[in-house]
Amino acid sequence: MNRVVIFLFLIFAVSCTAQINVRIKGADNKTLYLQYFTINGYQKIDSASVIDKVVSFPVSEKTPPGMYIIGDGKTGFEFFLNENQLLFETVWNSFQDSLKIISSLENKVYSPIPTKRDKAYMHLDLLNQVLTYYDSGTDYYLTTLLEFTNTQDRFSSWTDSVINSAPKALVSHYIRADIKPYISPGLNLKPTKSFSRSIGSIKWIGMIIL
Repeated sequence: MNRVVIFLFLIFAVSCTAQINVRIKGADNKTLYLQYFTINGYQKIDSASVIDKVVSFPVSEKTPPGMYIIGDGKTGFEFFLNENQLLFETVWNSFQDSLKIISSLENKVYSPIPTKRDKAYMHLDLLNQVLTYYDSGTDYYLTTLLEFTNTQDRFSSWTDSVINSAPKALVSHYIRADIKPYISPGLNLKPTKSFSRSIGSIKWIGMIIL
């Protein structure tokens, strides 16, 4: 009987201490939101105030693993939740750029992905405008087309290297599911990005269900 009581106490202690902590500068008394990524976009699931430069969100057995964002409802930083204890540091109004991962193996693997992904797509978007409106028979078009292709190849190779650094981590499975398909020159990138993220989310939800 005593062993059972101790065991239950340990379970209770773990569930009570499981949480996401963020040390954030310049945000005292401000309200931040914890949002979960679904096929319909990010959904707010909790809110908390920053007190003494720290905001905390509890994690329970009902909190599903996956992609989340913490922010003010307009901007924030993305992270991957699959651990009981997460600790981040960041700065108000510079959430993603100032983000430091103090404690989370999965997020140290994932952390470079959002910035690298956004820069790659911004570059592709600029190149795509040339490919959409420029004369395809010119040398400039062909040079731009080569850079468009090489940008995608470089990003794909880099993503593979991130996955290979932690092939068994759950976040690596998410990254694989979130990899965008090859984008054809002249295609409108905005719906492509939205569609690709939805496909990745569907795959991720499928992995959890399975």
